[in-house]
Amino acid sequence: MVLLLTDSDVVQAVSPPTAVRRCIDLVERCFEDVARGEACVAPRLELLYPPTARQHAEAKLSLHASWGILPSLNAIGGRIFTTDAAQRENDPAIHCFWKLLFDFASMNLVCLMEDRSLHPYVVGAHVGVATRWLAREDATSVGVLGSSRMAKGSLRAICAVRAITRAQVYSPNPEHRRAFARDAAASFGIEVTAVDSAEAAVREVDVVTCATNIFNVRDAPGVYSAQWLSPGTHVNTITRYEPDAASFRRAKIIPASLRGALEIMPPWEPFKSLLDRGAIPPENLPGDLVEIVAGQRPGRTSAEDVTLYLGVGLGVLQPAVAAWVYEAAREQGLGLHWQLDP
Repeated sequence: MVLLLTDSDVVQAVSPPTAVRRCIDLVERCFEDVARGEACVAPRLELLYPPTARQHAEAKLSLHASWGILPSLNAIGGRIFTTDAAQRENDPAIHCFWKLLFDFASMNLVCLMEDRSLHPYVVGAHVGVATRWLAREDATSVGVLGSSRMAKGSLRAICAVRAITRAQVYSPNPEHRRAFARDAAASFGIEVTAVDSAEAAVREVDVVTCATNIFNVRDAPGVYSAQWLSPGTHVNTITRYEPDAASFRRAKIIPASLRGALEIMPPWEPFKSLLDRGAIPPENLPGDLVEIVAGQRPGRTSAEDVTLYLGVGLGVLQPAVAAWVYEAAREQGLGLHWQLDP
């Protein structure tokens, strides 16, 4: 029996107020399992079309997949989706984002769910884990770069792990950033201001979170300048192209998984290029978030440190979250059941 969950089913399954913290805790558990060698993570797969495309910006469309095995939750699964040059994730009529969940014991497919509205929770959750472990305990302000659903998911998770009172948001489209500010203020009960530049968003805040569409673009200049960061700032990114080169030289750099990051990075990507050339001081790489969550490395060691989280998604997060949604949907009687042939 396979359970099919539409996006509206998924939203209903995870709608309780505790959903954000539950998702953050699940992601943290995944990090712990990876550190103990109790979970399997595959490098993210990306196929570009036409075959001559060398980077995401040159592709007409792309196919992405990330997978993991998580025995502690009896889960095998992943996420698969397609995108094109028009960034179809903003079109609700396109059904191109899916999670698959297999039972670890039987290896049977048990659930196929749409992953449009759920994905911002997952993105936000690993940002939330990074903020929980790396931001100063007294952080109360956030600078948001981007006004997408991922930006909202990131801010939602940050508010769940720190006592945030205000945020300032910038994206190039004035209407989008104003709408984001109105919606986030109403949703999270904090003061949110739309500002007119990336610098205005980043100056004098405790946490910066980047959720932009700069992805796999050669020679990307970054979306902010390290010169704008105050001492003690924590920065979250969801792509490795958002920091500028100076950030990699100044900040304590914490990837989700250093091994995972290097496996998927092309040699010209800013972080890998600087690392290969020896331009990043060894002390700027204190460990990855997997090690920090597991207690194998320290996180923030000084109130003055600028910490930079490189949010390379771990495939093992996908079956963990899918298993949570699957059980919640079953308890609520949601979705359609497919009876497979015996």
